[in-house]
Amino acid sequence: MEKYWDRFVASGKIEDYLYYKGMSICEETINRYKEGDTIGKSDYTDWHDTDSSTDR
Repeated sequence: MEKYWDRFVASGKIEDYLYYKGMSICEETINRYKEGDTIGKSDYTDWHDTDSSTDR
């Protein structure tokens, strides 16, 4: 992960920063799944029950 940050620091390019942030988000997501935090949980919570209700 550090190599992506170093690449950004060396280049100063926004593209390299966004790549670093993307890798950071990916790493966090992978770690969450490894820990079992999101197993069985939906990423798309519908607080008003609009997408699962068919009896309107």
